[in-house]
Amino acid sequence: METYLAAAHFAPKTVLERRGNIGKFAQWASAQRSALTVDRIDRKQAGKYVSDVIDGMHPATQKKHLAGLRSYWRWLAARGHVTLPAGALMESGWPWDGQQMQRNGKRVERGSREEERPFTDAEIASLLAAPFPKGVDVEHANQIRDAIHISLLSGMRMAEVLTLWMEEVRESSDGVGLVFDIQQGKTDASVRPMPVHSDLISIAQRRLRDQRGHRCRATIRV
Repeated sequence: METYLAAAHFAPKTVLERRGNIGKFAQWASAQRSALTVDRIDRKQAGKYVSDVIDGMHPATQKKHLAGLRSYWRWLAARGHVTLPAGALMESGWPWDGQQMQRNGKRVERGSREEERPFTDAEIASLLAAPFPKGVDVEHANQIRDAIHISLLSGMRMAEVLTLWMEEVRESSDGVGLVFDIQQGKTDASVRPMPVHSDLISIAQRRLRDQRGHRCRATIRV
């Protein structure tokens, strides 16, 4: 799996999704009465997984989960880890092609159609002040706290926050502040400069200062 993920050059968020999807399938396969390895997965077994696991997911998650398995199986076939049946094209995602998923419409209850709204001050205070579970490393706790602050005051996706590099924090073009110069994402629109909120400047500067002297790959990941 890790060789597949490294070769695919996915965005960090996609890597996490694919690793989770394949891991979920591996858990299911190993829990069957006769544990299944990839070479024993045929169309019937794939259909059983769809019924047992994928059918219960949200429609959007169903689509991504099945697409991830198809992609993985194409790579397995190309590397000779699985043998495709006669007539199957190498670029196919057999045995996942053509699997029909059950669409579970979400029932709307009276009064449940709540619109999105901002967090209240009390909710934010609770989020920021909540104690960490016993045993959490102090450095890890500080990283999580920084990530929460950056997310709240930038609107950036969590994957964007967690994969910031030192060189992606720079002076703005007008020279009046800092920007997070985001260079990766799922679409071209994801690549953009994000002005750094005034309350985040001290966090950005501290994390940059703490990383001085490290190799370029030692990012300011929070």
